[in-house]
Amino acid sequence: MKAIEQGYAPEELSEGATGPVNIALVDKRGEDYDPRTAPRSSGQGSSAPAPVPARPLFAGEGMTLGGGGGSAAAAGAVNTSAGSVAVDPNRPTTSVQIRFHNGQRQTQQFNQDATVGQLRAYMQQVAPVNAPFRILEGFPPKVIAVGDEVTLKDAGLLNAAVTQKI
Repeated sequence: MKAIEQGYAPEELSEGATGPVNIALVDKRGEDYDPRTAPRSSGQGSSAPAPVPARPLFAGEGMTLGGGGGSAAAAGAVNTSAGSVAVDPNRPTTSVQIRFHNGQRQTQQFNQDATVGQLRAYMQQVAPVNAPFRILEGFPPKVIAVGDEVTLKDAGLLNAAVTQKI
């Protein structure tokens, strides 16, 4: 920064240059930002005032990363207090962290002999969807490729983190 303040180009900016690299630094820290007069670079070293947009540049909806597979219309609201699981404290239990289709997370206790179908039913109670959904597990996430009648223990889902994917 000292080199720039003295009017010299740092080595990083001079690399590959065929002639001298000139730098002019104008201190505008004491001024308020005004987008109507903000410089707009043309890539040729000159700047001109930026045009003022007549309307907002973007007023639509966006998508989140990794969310391209499902339909938002098929997804219901997530209500983490809606679901219920009967857990017998006299039998071995496990905790499953569930990430729902909207990114919300919840940790739920199940008996180890609960089935994948019971996990799926709980996910449907908490985050109802009007379409089939997949349950992914592991990293990188892979679809659980077992039937709904398989126990969480046999499916390798003890103390696991799973994702609901529409």
